[in-house]
Amino acid sequence: MQDITTMSASSLIPTTEPRFRVPDARGRFGQFGGMYVPETLMTPLLDLTKAYDEARRDPAYQQAFADMLRDYAGRPTGLYFAESLTKHAGGARIY
Repeated sequence: MQDITTMSASSLIPTTEPRFRVPDARGRFGQFGGMYVPETLMTPLLDLTKAYDEARRDPAYQQAFADMLRDYAGRPTGLYFAESLTKHAGGARIY
């Protein structure tokens, strides 16, 4: 085992491939992979990709998304009194 005081910085940097990769501009992960969907879905999928790319760069969208995450994501659903269902069921208070 090498003494840490004599090790070079390059020997401390991991040399393994990253565990997860991101797709390239064509949606491919390395040599293989990509968008293999029925041809009828290609246009809507490309439209969705374009819309997402625009939205993720839009500060207003990012703020609205952050607000929703802060206010709603991961929170329990509020208890709601189901008035119509209560009447339909004969009066038992249903929430």
